[in-house]
Amino acid sequence: MRVRIDKNLCAGNGLCEEYCPTVFKVDIAEGKANIIGLGEAALGKDIASVHQPNQKETWEVPKNLTQCVQNAELACPTMCIYIDQ
Repeated sequence: MRVRIDKNLCAGNGLCEEYCPTVFKVDIAEGKANIIGLGEAALGKDIASVHQPNQKETWEVPKNLTQCVQNAELACPTMCIYIDQ
């Protein structure tokens, strides 16, 4: 499964981060959600960097995080999270 965020639709309300904080992080200054280092999150490492993918860039979701990513997608009021199976 792969995930991406359409930044043009993102309102930065933080529900994705609430549902799946190991994958999503809202940048307060930007007011948009970002995908954080999925590989490091899967390994349980401290995540210091935030990745800001472009509109078409997707990230592979580790199996242990698929449920929280799906929950975040369903909770997003602007439907800016896209999952590709």
